[in-house]
Amino acid sequence: MYSAFFFATTACAAPSRDRERPKPPSVEEMTTKTLADLNERLTLTGDQEQQLQAALKAYFEQRAELFKKSRPERPGDQSSGDRPEPPAKGERPAEPKEMTALRETFEKSVAAFLTEAQVKEIKAYFTEQQKQMRPRPERKPEQE
Repeated sequence: MYSAFFFATTACAAPSRDRERPKPPSVEEMTTKTLADLNERLTLTGDQEQQLQAALKAYFEQRAELFKKSRPERPGDQSSGDRPEPPAKGERPAEPKEMTALRETFEKSVAAFLTEAQVKEIKAYFTEQQKQMRPRPERKPEQE
């Protein structure tokens, strides 16, 4: 009986440790996908498309640096399926205000070559993407 239980628990648990977590998309992949999504939503001129591609690439590179700073690679971290360790002493995670400032800088940079309606559409796109990444649970009204 014990050996059957031991076999069942180890056989079922082992594959989950061997599995690697998927790697996040590269800056180039994110830039390409976002530009394709925005091309469907916006009517861009050829010049606007080139400028937007450069702005998106710069934005995603800076965002990747913030994430890298907040969670540096460590042996046995996420690739092994282990729970990630909190930042070590002296390291700090990217703060929401840094990410917000980066996004605001991006929005200001694209406002220089896009129309006001196009900038609004880009803001809406990023808001939708953020909601898809982290769906927030609906709050239940407090009972009195």
